[in-house]
Amino acid sequence: MLDEKLMERVLEILFIRFAAQPFSIEQLEGQATAYCPAAELVYGLHLLRRAGLVNTMSRGWGEPLYALSLQAYFEIQQKSFLLLEADQSRNERLQGHVKLLKEAKRGLAHDLLRVLSGIAKGALPLTAKGRVQQRALSKFTGLFSLSDEDLGGLQLSYPEQDDYPPAAAVLLDMALALGLTRKDEQAWAVNEHELIRWLRSDEALREGLLMAELLERYVPANPFLQHLVCALLHPAFLPGKWGSIEGILRQLRAKRIQLDSPLAGQRQEADRQETSPIGSWLLSWLKALCGFGWLELGYADEQGRGIPEALAAVLAAGNNGLDDEKPLKEREREQGQDLGFPLAGLMIRWLRKPDLKAVFCRRMAETQSGRQGALAGFEGEAATSASIGTSDGTSEGTGVRTDARCGLGNPHEAAFFVQPDYEVLVPPNTPYTIRWELELCCELISADVMTTYRLTRESVERAAENGRKAGEVLAFLERHALTGVPDAVSLAVREWGEQRKHTSLFHATLLHCADERTADRIAAEPAAEGALERIGSCHFIVSANERMPVVQMLEQLGVTLYNPLEEAAAANGVLYPRVSPALSGSGTRGSEASKDRNEAVQAPQAWIYAGKPVRIQKADASIPNLEELFPGLRRIPAAWTSEVRTYHASTVKLMLQQALEWKAGVELRLNNGTFTAVPRWIKGSGDWRVGAELAPKDNSKAEEGNSKEGKGNSKAGEGEGFHAGTYTELIPADIEGIRILLPAER
Repeated sequence: MLDEKLMERVLEILFIRFAAQPFSIEQLEGQATAYCPAAELVYGLHLLRRAGLVNTMSRGWGEPLYALSLQAYFEIQQKSFLLLEADQSRNERLQGHVKLLKEAKRGLAHDLLRVLSGIAKGALPLTAKGRVQQRALSKFTGLFSLSDEDLGGLQLSYPEQDDYPPAAAVLLDMALALGLTRKDEQAWAVNEHELIRWLRSDEALREGLLMAELLERYVPANPFLQHLVCALLHPAFLPGKWGSIEGILRQLRAKRIQLDSPLAGQRQEADRQETSPIGSWLLSWLKALCGFGWLELGYADEQGRGIPEALAAVLAAGNNGLDDEKPLKEREREQGQDLGFPLAGLMIRWLRKPDLKAVFCRRMAETQSGRQGALAGFEGEAATSASIGTSDGTSEGTGVRTDARCGLGNPHEAAFFVQPDYEVLVPPNTPYTIRWELELCCELISADVMTTYRLTRESVERAAENGRKAGEVLAFLERHALTGVPDAVSLAVREWGEQRKHTSLFHATLLHCADERTADRIAAEPAAEGALERIGSCHFIVSANERMPVVQMLEQLGVTLYNPLEEAAAANGVLYPRVSPALSGSGTRGSEASKDRNEAVQAPQAWIYAGKPVRIQKADASIPNLEELFPGLRRIPAAWTSEVRTYHASTVKLMLQQALEWKAGVELRLNNGTFTAVPRWIKGSGDWRVGAELAPKDNSKAEEGNSKEGKGNSKAGEGEGFHAGTYTELIPADIEGIRILLPAER
């Protein structure tokens, strides 16, 4: 019971003062007060670690860091943050008076799909020195809607910043962090197994994973900023409804969350942070969320005066006006605004609001199963059979949000419209597994609410080069077309396929046998039918999609191959990945052997960190015992910690010195009552004095005394752990009784 109360008190302090930002033991001890001494803070921290509410993190050197888990943060936020009634009423009143400032784009997940498809088709080759080819990069940036202007003002830093523009870097960073791609020697490449799992996941998980990455790595090391951006996700902000940014700030003030940060000394590039107003960064974040397709930005022009000049100037500037700081601040002062830009009237409207619950469930499953990586545990997610050329189109689940109007309850049923002019119209809820194949066999025309592709001779030929014959493309279209495939389109696809058959130059895998006897054994195997084409006494051509099954068959026959897995992996990397009904099974590229190799390719790693890059260490359920937290505890008299007693002045001094060394509190009986205290210093020998922060043992009296006398300063927050108490100096004659307070005994 005592431990639970201490955990609640420390949890509140961590939430208010650090949000979900990493902090050190020293920074935590800096929050100590007479109500919650440093020793109790540290002990409570370890209790929270054991409960799984606080993560242990590492910078790769020095002491570990700690951070409130994002899940714990949001649970506390949603319980303690309530939009003020006045703000709720005002939001309702302003719904019809909002002018749109910035629209939402197609979406970060959609852009990421395009990027991964482009990489799978070889869109990002590298030079011999490992640099990206600029001509290819120019075409690559045309694949997605996110622009560099959407990210202006976020102050992103990442490797090879001169080579990759911000928008491309953000999308590659997301792909790296989720384990979807890697940078090989010759080109960027997709990690097939992770890619398939991502494509088969449902929308809620895809969107939630992306938002979690942004919250954990793109927000500077400033708790106030993290409180701000996380408050945008509060349930009070409903999708489709305009909500006021001012309401968020009023709620933070009501919770006494201040702009000052205990992590100020830990910020990356602190000098730059001080010249970048908090408000300007927040506006940059909102513009980025528009670019990521999640929300719209508006201005409540209730008086009909138009958009303020300062806000219009900041929105128009690609860098949010940071290079024109003085004129901007002058405009702010004229309008009486704070935080770096005019917040009054700024509104947001969520279109697609990421739900982090799916992410937290995944992470919990990952922890329990011991899996590593952002996408661990996806096997239970949607398994769709959308790949061109798959056999029966059956699967065990979809995980796709259904839409009765579009007929998308089953991803193997109709999913798009094929028009007589070769256009393919794709409704918004079409599964990504189907979109993945459309990215290969069609050309993208436009991406809005309805995405438009077009079938062309070149796109069908590209599909054939990646193992999809014209007949397979046509079968895929017929299986998923809502109103069928027009005859003219079917005929054209067949003709394009026939024309390709006439004369062809293609890559092939040749199986060479040591002798004719071995070749005969292989040819006699049932699994060889359709997978191998014999072209001589000792040679076979291996079908493009059957490399791994052939390798497995040869292993079962006891035929030794030279580096079979490495060769097969290299060959497999050439083709555009298929999304198969399951991640294992013969005849698919998602075999278990391929899965194991792809998982071992590279652990997920990110590019972009707005704060200091840290990594979460393996969970440690152990907490230090009292002897470890308080060295020498067994050598002191038990009475020192068990009850308040009267001692000689020299013993009182020893006890205070011991409390100072342990950073523990003491309980003092003075002539005007009993107090908890935190010693700050001791001076003198015979006639010594001690400086201490006092808090009455009765907390209600403490709050009453602070309110009447104004002596007790209060740190940000509402609980008793935030009251700083009253500073005083004592001499030995003042102290009538004392004991040292240990966390487990309070």
